Amino acid sequence: PVEAAPATKDSYVVSVTPRIGEQVRCAAFADGSLAPDAAAVMAGTGAAAQGASAATEIVAGAPLDITFSGLAANTEYDLYCATAGGVLTRKFDFATSGFLRQPAAHGTATGDKFAVSVITRIDEHTRCIVSAAGSVPADFSAAWEVAGAVSEGAAPAGSAAKAGEPHIASFTGLQPNTEYDVYCATAGGVISNRLSFSTSGFWTRPIQASAPTATSFAVRIAPRLSERVRCAAAVKSEAAPAASAVLDGAGAPAAQPGTASKDLNFTFAKLTSATTYQVYCATAGGVLSEPLEFTTSGVSMEAGESSGSGHTVIVTSKVSEVVRCIATRPTVKPSAYQVMQGIGAVGVGAEPAAVEVAHGVPTNFIFGGLDSNSAYAAFCATVGGALAGPAEFKTAVVEAAAVLEPASR
Repeated sequence: PVEAAPATKDSYVVSVTPRIGEQVRCAAFADGSLAPDAAAVMAGTGAAAQGASAATEIVAGAPLDITFSGLAANTEYDLYCATAGGVLTRKFDFATSGFLRQPAAHGTATGDKFAVSVITRIDEHTRCIVSAAGSVPADFSAAWEVAGAVSEGAAPAGSAAKAGEPHIASFTGLQPNTEYDVYCATAGGVISNRLSFSTSGFWTRPIQASAPTATSFAVRIAPRLSERVRCAAAVKSEAAPAASAVLDGAGAPAAQPGTASKDLNFTFAKLTSATTYQVYCATAGGVLSEPLEFTTSGVSMEAGESSGSGHTVIVTSKVSEVVRCIATRPTVKPSAYQVMQGIGAVGVGAEPAAVEVAHGVPTNFIFGGLDSNSAYAAFCATVGGALAGPAEFKTAVVEAAAVLEPASR
């Protein structure tokens, strides 16, 4: 017997040519079965499928095609033919259409590309399609004719697959951060199991993990896939960076291996106070997140009115946060922490209590109990560690009141 036509999922055709004109019959048996004798083949005893309902008379030297139907997909068989004269052919092995290995990811998805690998049981053409998550091909024809494919070029044309060897199908033009389903089909009419996958991306934009300080900020973000991720902060601008620039960004926190759907934390240091930044994150698959905008802690001061024992400074904060101001002698250089603690303040009631200052709203801080006609310096600090000052000022001169004495007589 020789193959006369490629196997399908449930049929196969062989051709036999007898040496003399006589009755011939062929039968297919389960793979590995004990070899039957000619009489068993002619009777169809124990056969999984028979090539004809009865022995067929054929002419000497004339090929006869014998079709087997009702076979099981993705199955190996042993085929024997016999003549009425008692001659049994050698075993002929064949298999029906199907997959030795169902679709599996080949490499890691990027933002717009994905590849699958399948292994077919026999040499035949196979085709794979990508469809929206949750969709199912109506039938073999839908899978083979690319009905419901998500985009142009998403289903590579049917190509020859070698039995037992990985066959790669690559897809392009996909959307980032999106779930899809893959189905493959053989020319013999078998549809594979579903393979679900996601393209590279993030579940959300970067999320603030802690309040900004004057010089640092932290974010968290969860990738959709298990892949390398990096985040970078830059002074706010109109143009978004390329994902590759974020991944290679100098000075940014080191890239981290991400686990699908698990938060990664990134901390940015050595930032400039009172400055607005944007954070972008990028995946190794080339997907750039939406930006997260934040402003570091910081305040500005301007002088207000002075009196003989008091002075006012007007404070404007870049963000809504707690601020405290103190008046000190010009030689004192306090830290932000010391200002927040009121250390180094002079004058009775000289340091107003720390208060919440709204973003962009000028707020007065009034120092009292100061000496007249004296030099001072004002400093303000934020709970985020920003320090403003010194703003030097001098209190007004207070003239002594005249003392009236009784006139001498």
